[in-house]
Amino acid sequence: MVKVKLQSEGVKGSENGDTVNYATVVREVKAYLKKGVAAKELQSHIAAFPVSAQEKMNALLEGLFDGVEKAFGKEATKRKNHLAAAVAGDDEGSQLLLLNAVEEFCYKKGSNALNEVARLLTVIVLSLLIFFTVVSFYFD
Repeated sequence: MVKVKLQSEGVKGSENGDTVNYATVVREVKAYLKKGVAAKELQSHIAAFPVSAQEKMNALLEGLFDGVEKAFGKEATKRKNHLAAAVAGDDEGSQLLLLNAVEEFCYKKGSNALNEVARLLTVIVLSLLIFFTVVSFYFD
């Protein structure tokens, strides 16, 4: 497993560094969001973690919507800058990663949140994604 020294104040690293896994990335994302870090700065912090791109996107979504049980659409609108930074540029792959992260998020939230997650998807699809990406995700 890859070792990295964690930079946030909330998680102390040893001299050899701490092992970074998905749970660590989620904690770090939440810590940065709590500090009020700007969207582009948060993306540069997330990019430094030695986990897969999909795990980074999943951690971002989990961090952004931690504790949100209702009004996902409203929260997504508030946090659209962070989501837009995650899919910035012409990288179609990052848009697919975001859709996969939403799918994983749905599994974790369970059937109680499906109507709310539909509102989250509405905000994401209408404002951030290219139509071709949505069609490609559907057929995959």
